[in-house]
Amino acid sequence: MNKNTIYWTNRKQVLQAVKDNGANLEYASDELKNDKMIVMTAVNNEPYALAFAGDKLRNEPDVVLTAVNQNGFCLEYASEFLRSDKAIVKVAVNNEGEALQFASKELRNNLTIVRTAVKNDGTALVHASEFLKNDKSIVLSAIQGEGWNLQYASKRLQDDQYVVSEALYHQASLEFVSERLRANKKIVQHALKSHGKNLEFASDKLRANKSIVFQAVKSWGRALKFADPKLQADKDIVEAAIENDGYSLKYAAKQYCSDRSLLLKAVSGDDDSGHSSMILKFADNVLKSDKTIVLAAIKRNGEALQFASKELRADKEVIMTALKNSNIIYNMFAESQRKKDQPLSPLAFASQALQADREVVFEAVTNKGAALKYANNVFKQDRDIVMQAINSHDTNFDFTASPLLYASDELKADKELVIKAVRNDPAAIKFASFQLQTDNLL
Repeated sequence: MNKNTIYWTNRKQVLQAVKDNGANLEYASDELKNDKMIVMTAVNNEPYALAFAGDKLRNEPDVVLTAVNQNGFCLEYASEFLRSDKAIVKVAVNNEGEALQFASKELRNNLTIVRTAVKNDGTALVHASEFLKNDKSIVLSAIQGEGWNLQYASKRLQDDQYVVSEALYHQASLEFVSERLRANKKIVQHALKSHGKNLEFASDKLRANKSIVFQAVKSWGRALKFADPKLQADKDIVEAAIENDGYSLKYAAKQYCSDRSLLLKAVSGDDDSGHSSMILKFADNVLKSDKTIVLAAIKRNGEALQFASKELRADKEVIMTALKNSNIIYNMFAESQRKKDQPLSPLAFASQALQADREVVFEAVTNKGAALKYANNVFKQDRDIVMQAINSHDTNFDFTASPLLYASDELKADKELVIKAVRNDPAAIKFASFQLQTDNLL
């Protein structure tokens, strides 16, 4: 759109422009920003165009109503006078509860306005006056949609057993409950029905209560982290925790990391991500050398291989098992989400001898092309191995760099191989030889 001065002082052309896109009002002359027909046309097309209207029209009730009726947040651009207008503000907060933040101080203390706002969006309670944050009916309305809005209520209502019970029913966190009620067994039990993590905010006394902790860890095994140390050493509690989540063994008393039966149960945990098997990290060295335990862990997640003993990382059966189960975690997250230098394949943890084993390397690159990075240099010059790695690289699920990155210079100049790599992943061209990068056919 041409934004020259002559164009934007032409009433007919500006009127057409705001019909096409109300936001074009921004470029109109000051005179035309106070032209009611132009501004109404703009606001009807795009309510946020109110932000560009002249001061006079941002003080016109029908103009502002047109905007806030479409988007309550446009109340922000109304004149100070109209942000004190009960009818206009009510329309705005009925459309968007959080528009209450733009209402006058007086109306943020108005029962009708605030009730309308929190009914639309309970989060609007944060913008209510301190007086109304202490109004039981208002707070109850706010927590109906989302119990977490209890955090915006007054201290008095965060200590009201009925209000708190209602909030917990709607998934509120015990974090926003008064200290007195965090020591109330019934309240804490209610909170734990929502999520075991609420144990974190229970009183010290209740975190040392076996029945309370048992309820928490059955709901969420890692709640064991917040239990009293004596209960972290209670075998019944620990077993209940790892039954829910094997990785919770991390928070048990240290002696359990050398308990073979518990560790075997933990690494075999039936979670979708296979993360339970990573508890092998906290096992003692004897159990990290236990082949049965290590195999159980890597069958769930090949990445757990990194915590196995040096001897087992030189065991071909162990390595092959890890490679066959490595895609549980590696294809799940984008490269940007992974830690810098985090290994891309269990092959990274294998012994040098196995990184030089053709069968092992072939399995690794078949599972994930980027595993070529960890193969012996001999295989980075092996056309069949590199081609297999490139064929395995699927950019729909694998966000790592093309395996061509790790190929030898000779193979980076292999036209057929580079064409295949680029077809799989256009970004692979940057790893090709200079000659092929400048080849117009590519």
